[in-house]
Amino acid sequence: METNRPRSVRANYQGIEKLKQAQKDRRAKNEGRLSYAKIAEKIYVEESTVKRFFRGDKVFTENAEMICEVLELTLAEVVDIEDYDQNGTQITLRGDIDEVKSQVDEILELLRKQSGDKTITIRIIKPGSVIIIIDGSNEGLTRIESLFKAGELQEIAGFKVEDIRPEWEERPVNLTQWFDNILTTGWQAANQLLTSSQLALVRSEEIKAGKLINLRADMLSHAVVLLVNLRREDDELPEVEITLRVYPTGDDVYLPPNLKLIVLSENEIFQEVTARSEDRIIQCQLEGEVGEEFTVQLVLGEAIITEDFVI
Repeated sequence: METNRPRSVRANYQGIEKLKQAQKDRRAKNEGRLSYAKIAEKIYVEESTVKRFFRGDKVFTENAEMICEVLELTLAEVVDIEDYDQNGTQITLRGDIDEVKSQVDEILELLRKQSGDKTITIRIIKPGSVIIIIDGSNEGLTRIESLFKAGELQEIAGFKVEDIRPEWEERPVNLTQWFDNILTTGWQAANQLLTSSQLALVRSEEIKAGKLINLRADMLSHAVVLLVNLRREDDELPEVEITLRVYPTGDDVYLPPNLKLIVLSENEIFQEVTARSEDRIIQCQLEGEVGEEFTVQLVLGEAIITEDFVI
């Protein structure tokens, strides 16, 4: 019996190379390219889960095992056993953070009762909507997540539960929701991040939001804004035009030289642009349909920031 079995694991550097090589080996055997989507379909998980594992991000241990099995690998070949760790669960509540804090004892008592785990504790409370992160046993945290997925945990102490997921599990930014004025946590309206002269470059009819990103390279910190602009001709059509732009912030007039904006699809570079010494902006344009996924990376020296998106 595996009493210390971790909830999540990540592939190490050598493991990522083995995963990629296994993909190539399948093609060499004339079995066709085993894409992220095909792997996900075989094991009944989301494509983003496979993508995260190939990138070295954490996924559920069970999912990691199934991905390895499809590629004829063992989990031990891909992950470091000593890196196994315990992770919390992130709960997103609809409400005011001060109200949540005032009822924290009641929330904690209800979570312990629902999970059957008296060791549950609240580690972090932060604005989002209102996000609380709890710690506890694997069994207790998994039960909380399962109750939410089954529709049996929709309210806690009078607060509507919007989402419950493992703390480490990052979901793709859902761009389609932006057309309904629902911005993903961490993203802000463009006018909160850009100057009036920078905003002048954006067409008024576009849906737009940005994220402040800090890149540290050569002992210096560089803050830039990644702006995503969306446009579609007809609300009934699935096609969406996407423009990705990167701007300098603060007193910086130009972007850091050699800053790269990279768009990836299926872990392969789809577009790439590099800032020159006096560039005030760099951008990429693409089109996609609802449900398609892509990844954006900002790279400066050894610093890499990754954002996953689903249209």
